[in-house]
Amino acid sequence: MSENTIFFIVSFISLIVIFFINYLSIFKPFRLAFNSIFFCESVLLSFFFAKYPLLFSLPLTITSFYYLTISSIEFNRSLRAKESSIVSSNFLIYFKYIGLTLVGAILVYEYFGDRIFNHNGLLVLALAIIFILYDKVPDSFHREKDYMLIFFTLLVFFFIIPMVSYKILNGFVGTKTEGSGFVDNEPIVHFFLVKPLSIILTLMGYDHYANGEFIHINNYNDNSILIVSIAESCSGIYSIIVFISALISYLIIEYRSLKPQTSFLILILGIIISYFSNLFRMTIIILSGHYKGIDFLLFVHQHIGWLIFTLWIMIFWFSLDSLVNYLKRNQVN
Repeated sequence: MSENTIFFIVSFISLIVIFFINYLSIFKPFRLAFNSIFFCESVLLSFFFAKYPLLFSLPLTITSFYYLTISSIEFNRSLRAKESSIVSSNFLIYFKYIGLTLVGAILVYEYFGDRIFNHNGLLVLALAIIFILYDKVPDSFHREKDYMLIFFTLLVFFFIIPMVSYKILNGFVGTKTEGSGFVDNEPIVHFFLVKPLSIILTLMGYDHYANGEFIHINNYNDNSILIVSIAESCSGIYSIIVFISALISYLIIEYRSLKPQTSFLILILGIIISYFSNLFRMTIIILSGHYKGIDFLLFVHQHIGWLIFTLWIMIFWFSLDSLVNYLKRNQVN
C-alpha cells in the first residue's frame, strides 16, 4: 500500500469521524473539544508535515474549522451577547494593510528564493487572508475570528520568523540548507527528549545506549542493534508548539472568564502535559521498533504516534473546556 493511499484513508476516516461527532446527539457535550483537536491536528498536517499532501489535509482543516465554529456558537450562545472582540476598532483600519504587506513579503521572498510556494508560504498567506478579511466577518463570530487571528499569528511567530530571519542573515534564502538555526538543536533534543527517554527505558528495564540525538536499542527478534534518530522534525516539538499556540489563543479569548494566575497555571499545566504525552508517544515508537523492527517503528511513528499524542491532549482539552464553562456559568449566576 502506497503512502498516498494510507494518507487518503486516514483523511477519509477522519472526515467520517468529524461528521459523526457533529451529527450524533450523543457527542453533543464533547463536540467543541473534539473539533478543536481535529482542527489543531489538521493545521499541523497542512503546514508542518511536508509529506502529507495538501489535497488530503486542507479538506480536514476547512471541515474541522467549520464545525469548530458551529460548536463554539452553540456552546457559548448565552454568553456571546455579553462579550465583544478583543481587537480595538481603532486598529481595524490597519488590518488590511498588514495583510497586503504579508502578501507582498511572500512574493518578494519567493522571488529571491527558490520560487516554490511551499507550506511555509501557505501559512503566511493564511494569516494575510485573516487580516484582510477580518472586518468582513460579522461581529457575531468575534470569538472565532479572534481565535484564528491569534492562533495563526503565533504559528508565524514561532515557526516562520526565526527560520526566515536565519536564512536571510546567513545567505540561505532559496536553499534547503538551513544550518542549525539560531540555536543548536542537538543539545536541546538530547536534554529534553533523548535523556528523559533513556531514563524511562532504564526504569522499564530495557538495555540501550543514548548518545546525542540517537538511542541504540537491540532488536528483540534478532538481537541486532536498532539505532533510532530523534531529529527535530520527528521529535514532536512541532506538535507541542502547535498545541501551545492553540492553548494560548484559547486563554486570550477567554481572559474575561479566567483570572491571570489561573490562565498562567493552565498554560504551565498544558505545557507539562503536552511534554509528557510526547515522551509517552516516543517511548511507544521506540518499543515498537524493539519488538517488531524498523519497518513497524516507521509505521507507528508516521501513522499511530500522532494519535497517541492527540488522545492525551484531548483529555486535557476536555478538562480545560469543562473548567472554563464552569467558571462562566458561575459568573452568569
